[in-house]
Amino acid sequence: MVTETPRESEAKTPDAFDAMAGACIDNHEAIMRHGSPEMQTASRMLLYALAEEVRRRSDGMIAGDED
Repeated sequence: MVTETPRESEAKTPDAFDAMAGACIDNHEAIMRHGSPEMQTASRMLLYALAEEVRRRSDGMIAGDED
């Protein structure tokens, strides 16, 4: 049986997800100003994954259900 950690279940609530998304965006801005090229690439990839999750949520899908 797979159980979720408290952190995983918190991330599924809209408020927690919005807070996490905001933190990612804020951190991206700092990384683009001060981070190495590798860090900038990783941050772009994170924002892309975040955008995909926003799309899945708006389509009513749950992360991991696309298979």
